[in-house]
Amino acid sequence: QANPLLDENTPSPDAPRFREFLPYDVEEIVKLGAAFFAESEFSEFSTFSPDHFNYVLSGVENNPGMNGLLFEDKGKIRGYLFYQLDLSYTEEPIALMWLFYVVPEYRRSPVGRELLKLAESHAQAHGAVAFYGGSMSGIPNIKNTLKNLYTKAGYEGMFWGRKVLKGN
Repeated sequence: QANPLLDENTPSPDAPRFREFLPYDVEEIVKLGAAFFAESEFSEFSTFSPDHFNYVLSGVENNPGMNGLLFEDKGKIRGYLFYQLDLSYTEEPIALMWLFYVVPEYRRSPVGRELLKLAESHAQAHGAVAFYGGSMSGIPNIKNTLKNLYTKAGYEGMFWGRKVLKGN
């Protein structure tokens, strides 16, 4: 059977696009998680676990309160943002970001801003009344860039600290 011809209005599968996370994305995102970990200061005192990260990502598909948005280019995932709708204290959900990564060659481009904007819109469409994004990235050389991203997006100042406990 012949493949259907694409008309000129059909985007190429390799064209840049933003989309929702799907279960078949887990393997590729685990590889990106390893890249994040290697860049991060977490690698100074801990060991990356592909199995644990895979387990966490696999749970997203079974939890309607967990959501992921991706940026793809040339058929590969080049960035992701995951958030959770939290109802621990409230009647209306509050969105809490828990994973956000853009590969180095797409940083300082609109990708991070668009992922954040899309996540906010997505969360709001699911009833969220606020969106919390962490200002600690774990990647030392982008902390100021990430802080600027949040500031330009209208986020109020936040503080996260770190204390390494290994070896105590």
